[in-house]
Amino acid sequence: MDPAAQRKFFFKRSLLEEFGPHLPQPHAKRLEENLYELRCETHAGQIRVFYFFDGKRIILVHAMKKKTQKLPAQELAIAVQRKNTYLAQRD
Repeated sequence: MDPAAQRKFFFKRSLLEEFGPHLPQPHAKRLEENLYELRCETHAGQIRVFYFFDGKRIILVHAMKKKTQKLPAQELAIAVQRKNTYLAQRD
């Protein structure tokens, strides 16, 4: 990411740290049970960072540059698989 996009991401991440699962749209969106996307608009396009909560910890599992209106199922599947892997290894 270019420096301007990085600044936007770090700003959104600070909002996420402050508000947790209560961070509203347009900053974040709940995709399914304990899986969310952090939304960053940049001059180069839309960046989505998938995350979930493990207690008070925020676990980032996947990121993508969004090119279409609809979230690609493959990208969501990657995030879900990584979340499940993390939770299985944690226990």
